[in-house]
Amino acid sequence: MNEAFELKGKWFLPSNPNNVAYGIAKFDPDNGTFLELLGSFNGNFFEQINPNQDIIWGITNDSKCII
Repeated sequence: MNEAFELKGKWFLPSNPNNVAYGIAKFDPDNGTFLELLGSFNGNFFEQINPNQDIIWGITNDSKCII
């Protein structure tokens, strides 16, 4: 991939697909991928998920699955 893009949608951990957080996945060829969440997976906005979380799945606003 050579072009930057953004995907807006809802994101969740495979272990708890009913607990979603909305946000934007951003890709830039120079800086890689970054997920900006507007909320949290555990209901506590100030408590972060494990930074070593291997997988986060998503469904974009145009109904594309991201896994």
